Amino acid sequence: MDTETLLKDFINKEELCGCYTCKVAGDYVYNIIRSRVRRLYLEINGQKLMQYVTPLQKKKAICSFIISFWQLLKLGLKRKHVENLIFPFHRTEKVGKFYVDKFTDPVIEFSQIKESCLIFERSRGGVHRTPRMHKKMIIYTDFFDVFARIYAMCFSSFFEKKYKKELDPFWESLNQLLPYSEKDRKLFVRKINEFRALSFFYRHIYRKLSPKRIFVTPRIAFFPQLSEAKKVGLMTIEFQHGITYGETSTYSGQRDFLFTPDCFFSFGNMSPRNVYGIDENRIINIGWAFPLLVKELNDLPSLSEKDILVISDPEITDNIIDVVIKLAEDNPSYKFHIRPHPMERLEKKHVDGISNRDNIVIQDNKINSNVVLNSFTHIIGENSTVLYEALSMGKKVGKLCYPVFHPIYLNLEDKGAVWEIASQQDFLEFISENITIRRSLSIYSTFDATVLSKIGL
Repeated sequence: MDTETLLKDFINKEELCGCYTCKVAGDYVYNIIRSRVRRLYLEINGQKLMQYVTPLQKKKAICSFIISFWQLLKLGLKRKHVENLIFPFHRTEKVGKFYVDKFTDPVIEFSQIKESCLIFERSRGGVHRTPRMHKKMIIYTDFFDVFARIYAMCFSSFFEKKYKKELDPFWESLNQLLPYSEKDRKLFVRKINEFRALSFFYRHIYRKLSPKRIFVTPRIAFFPQLSEAKKVGLMTIEFQHGITYGETSTYSGQRDFLFTPDCFFSFGNMSPRNVYGIDENRIINIGWAFPLLVKELNDLPSLSEKDILVISDPEITDNIIDVVIKLAEDNPSYKFHIRPHPMERLEKKHVDGISNRDNIVIQDNKINSNVVLNSFTHIIGENSTVLYEALSMGKKVGKLCYPVFHPIYLNLEDKGAVWEIASQQDFLEFISENITIRRSLSIYSTFDATVLSKIGL
C-alpha cells in the first residue's frame, strides 16, 4: 500500500476516534503531535521516510546559545515596535557569498517588509550559517529552543501526573489509531511540553514587539508561534516551501483555527491547490522572487552539455546510485553530478560505490539548487520540486521511470514537458533531442510586490 492510500485511511480513522476533541491544559493536543503520529504510522506500515538528523556541533551550539541570549536580552530591554516577524525555513543555502532562505529572504529584499522586520532564526545542529543575508535583522532563537527542550525533559513526568484525567482519554483515542510504545508516548508528551514552553516565550515576544503579522515557513515547524499569534489576533501568513502532490502528514485532515494560517503565499498558479491544508480562496499568488536574488548574487560558471545534474532524495538514494552507475558505465563521455537532498548526508556505501568512477561526482548540496541549475542544461530525477524549478528555467528535464521509481506529476499534461527515462535508449534521446519538441512549463509566476501592498503589507 502506498503512502497516499495509507494516509487517506488513517485520516478517516482520526475523524472517528475522537483524538481531535481531547483538550489537555487548554490545548487540543493532537494537533501538536499529529504529524509525528502519522509518520510513526507510515513507518510501522513499511514506508521509508526522510529523516532530518543534523549532528550537534557542541562548540558552535554553545556560541549560538550565548549570542541568542544576548540578542533576546537586548530585544527585551528596548522599547521597539516591529511590524513583521519572520520565522524562516530551517535550511539556508548558499547563493554567491551569502546564505539565504530562498523563500523569505527574496520577498523581504524586494518588498516593503524589510522596512520593519525581524527574522527569528533557528540553528541546525547549533550552527547558523554565515555570512547571512539580512544579518542585521536576524535574532537567534537558540535560547528559547534549548530551554523549551530542557523544560520538556524536566517537567513531562509532572505534566503527565497533573493532567492524568485529561490525558487518559487522549491515550485511549490514540490506541484506536496505532500501536505505540512507551517510548513513543514519552516523546509525544515532551513534544507537547516543548510546544507549551515555546508558546510562553513567544507570547511575551508578541507583547513586547506588538507586531501586525507573522510569517512562517512551514507552519508545522512553528505551531507555537502560529497559535499564539492567532490567539492575539495577529495576521498569520505561511510561505509555500515546495510542491505538494496529494495527501501529506503535514497538511491533510482536519483544520484547526489556531494551527491554520490566515493566508498562504504561493509562488505560482499551480494545481492542485486543495492540498495545502487551507481554503483555496486564502491562497495568494505573489510570484517567485528568488530568481531576482540569484541574478544579483550568483557567481557559478556554466558547465558543458555533457554534464548531467542528478537530483536525489533520501528515500531513493540507493536506487539513484544504482541507476547513475549504470548510466555512467554506458555513457563514459558524460559526467554525472549527483546532488543529494540539502538535508542528506550520503552513507559510506554510497560514497564507496562511486569513488572509483571518474565520471560520477557528488555535488555540493550547500549551494542552492536554483543557483546550481543555472550551470546545467540537462537535469534528471524522480519527483523532486527541483525538477519543476528546472522546467521553469527552461532546462531539459528527464524523469526517471525505471521499475524501481514511482514518478508522479502535478498534472498528467506535465508529461509533455519532460523526457521519461527507463532505458539507455531513452537517455540518449533525452540528450540528443531538441528541447523544442517538449512543451514549455513553469509552475512559477513573476514576483509582484504590488500584491503584498494590496493586502496591507
